[in-house]
Amino acid sequence: MGESSGSESGGYGILGLNETACSAYKQSGSANLAVMGGGIMVNSNCSKALKKSGSGNLTAGVINYFEQGGYKITGSGSVPPTPSPVDDRVEDPLELLFAKGELGEFAYPEYQRLQSWLGY
Repeated sequence: MGESSGSESGGYGILGLNETACSAYKQSGSANLAVMGGGIMVNSNCSKALKKSGSGNLTAGVINYFEQGGYKITGSGSVPPTPSPVDDRVEDPLELLFAKGELGEFAYPEYQRLQSWLGY
């Protein structure tokens, strides 16, 4: 879980890691989503990096987006708290899991089964 600076919730439960995608986080329709004990962070610099539409609710401890990006909320669903910009992107918390050594072998062979399952 990536750490969320200044968050009372202690970390992010959902990370949108793509740095350029519009709708890097997208929720539409009538489904409700509640992130209990965590927040949402979207790393994209798109003006609509976080897009929420429809009658479903989106609730989290914090909802953040990279300051060069933005969000668009439409429809009747509620979004507490209001999304807020943050200065820095959050790094991929699993990046080191797939790190390779000098010979191309995985640096953490104990995760080989997971790496294989994910196609690495």
